[in-house]
Amino acid sequence: MTRIAIIGAGLSGLTVAQKLKRHAEITIFEKSTSIGGRISARTNSIFQFDHGAQFFIAKHNDFLSFLKPLIECGIIKRWAARFVEINGRAIEYQSQWNEEFPHYVGVPFMNSFLKVLASKIDIKFGQTVKFLQNKAGAWGVFDEEGDHLGSYDWVLSSIPARQTMQIFPKDFEFLQILKCIKMSACCTVMLGFHEPLALEFDAALVKNNDISWISLNSSKPGRGSAPAVLIHSSNDWADANIKKDLKEIEDHLSKIFFEIVNLSSTDVRCVDSKLWRFANASKRMEERAFIDQNRKLGACGDWCIRGKVEAAFLSGQALATELLDII
Repeated sequence: MTRIAIIGAGLSGLTVAQKLKRHAEITIFEKSTSIGGRISARTNSIFQFDHGAQFFIAKHNDFLSFLKPLIECGIIKRWAARFVEINGRAIEYQSQWNEEFPHYVGVPFMNSFLKVLASKIDIKFGQTVKFLQNKAGAWGVFDEEGDHLGSYDWVLSSIPARQTMQIFPKDFEFLQILKCIKMSACCTVMLGFHEPLALEFDAALVKNNDISWISLNSSKPGRGSAPAVLIHSSNDWADANIKKDLKEIEDHLSKIFFEIVNLSSTDVRCVDSKLWRFANASKRMEERAFIDQNRKLGACGDWCIRGKVEAAFLSGQALATELLDII
């Protein structure tokens, strides 16, 4: 049976694995300790934060079909958020997210539904793939220490384009395309509060500001009652400031949040942060996935279609479908 290594256990990688597992021997290498990539959650004994993707929508029939049984069993639910758009620091638009155009979240955690995709897949957590070596027609996979992690017929990358470039050989057929893909950063700040917050919204798109998004994470279904706020920076601000001290980033974005909502910062119970160096793709690609049949390498990810949860699924599906005609 064909042996395939997949780099990354986000939605794209897991989608590929599920569609190929009956036709190949699959191993996923994931550098973190959990599945999901940017579909992620961070929790402690009191608070819960979706510190990556905030929600997702479904337009494509294939993604809708994938979601349907997960919605029916309650792993995915609709977030009926009070939504606003904020220009600078003033609300200029308000609406209620409803069933006509549903916005979904995983329950009880954003990445809970990915556990279904991860079922019966061999995932090696805490293993960072650093480079590949081809010997006798097989790809040797190596970690940061130079330790050999295994040999495979195919290697597929579902991580961001720049990281894929650093691992794949320079004769990968689509290397020049990957070089043209720009992904912007995002800085995330998480705030937990002692008392409930009297906000005018559950979700806010912020324009013309160093902040781009605010959500009352505790307003999502299945999240518990502890008041938790999630703040995303703008991509431009993150690109320019991501190397700053974490405390400085937290203080700056938190200060703007409190000014927007006109609240005191004295009720904050906990502060946390996450820096996403490759958060959003700036433009849509013509291809949903890339397969170099001669080198037996492939790449997929939301960056192929433009950084959305649905895009991650569709890209992984496209790579798997094309590969099934080859192996």
